[in-house]
Amino acid sequence: MDRPRSAPTRRFGPTRLIVMATIMLVTTTACGNARPTADEWVPLWTEMLSAIPSLERLTAADPKPSCDEALAAVRDGQSSLKPTPDRAIDDAVNRWVSVAESTFFQCPPETEDLAGFEGAYEELTRLEAEINTVLDLDR
Repeated sequence: MDRPRSAPTRRFGPTRLIVMATIMLVTTTACGNARPTADEWVPLWTEMLSAIPSLERLTAADPKPSCDEALAAVRDGQSSLKPTPDRAIDDAVNRWVSVAESTFFQCPPETEDLAGFEGAYEELTRLEAEINTVLDLDR
């Protein structure tokens, strides 16, 4: 008596498995790193900027409470700034966050490249202008 043959089983070789895994990885990574539009990102950037006290406020009285508030805002908001809408501002945004965090943590900053609040605010202003220039071009 003849037995019915079972359907042939498909066997995937190692090369085919690697190709399929690579395709899945690339697809997942590409979807997970989608950049927001400039219009979506600008309100987050504006919110971060508004949390930074004015130089006059820091130098008029005891800066520690203002520094503590600003440091908390920078640390809480920095993850919302990534990814940026344009690769051209990735480094500037990272540097802006780093300078702001150092400034308000040290209160006032006393490093080689940031001499006091004045030096830190000059750098923050320069970086803000660089970022805003690219954002203006992207809109």
